[in-house]
Amino acid sequence: MKDILLVERKKPFKLMEDQKVYIECSLKEIFENKKVFTQAQYSLSHLSAEIKLSTNQLSAFFNQNLGLHFNDYINKLRVDYFLQIIESDESRQFTLAGLAERCGFHNRNTFTSAFKKFMGTTPSKYMRKQVLKSFSKIDSEWLFGLTPLIGMPNESDKVLK
Repeated sequence: MKDILLVERKKPFKLMEDQKVYIECSLKEIFENKKVFTQAQYSLSHLSAEIKLSTNQLSAFFNQNLGLHFNDYINKLRVDYFLQIIESDESRQFTLAGLAERCGFHNRNTFTSAFKKFMGTTPSKYMRKQVLKSFSKIDSEWLFGLTPLIGMPNESDKVLK
């Protein structure tokens, strides 16, 4: 007869409400104000040491309250930061790999994978679309600004019958 070994499942780690509030406030201070996510090697252990809570407590918070693992959370912040940078003129002085590094990614491949996960496309394709959008906006503004000059009909050219 075979022996059956029963393993008791651990109960999910539950955070108290005051712990959740403390973590939320700490995350806001650390990530929004200090932007530590731009440090390539920043980890759950670093965060744990900084806010003096265990990695288990923090991991439970990310999984249960935010529905993300820590690495996904920090990569999402990095992708959002990348999007902010490319909206500014500051991005023109960097390569894609340079921008990725500036946002805290170890390398371009990690960046591309995270970007595709959150944005549904690669960073290169996204940037090409943005450039095309800005050119089409400029072209249409330029074209419509010249409409009276090149003889295309406009509202003032309508003849009443």
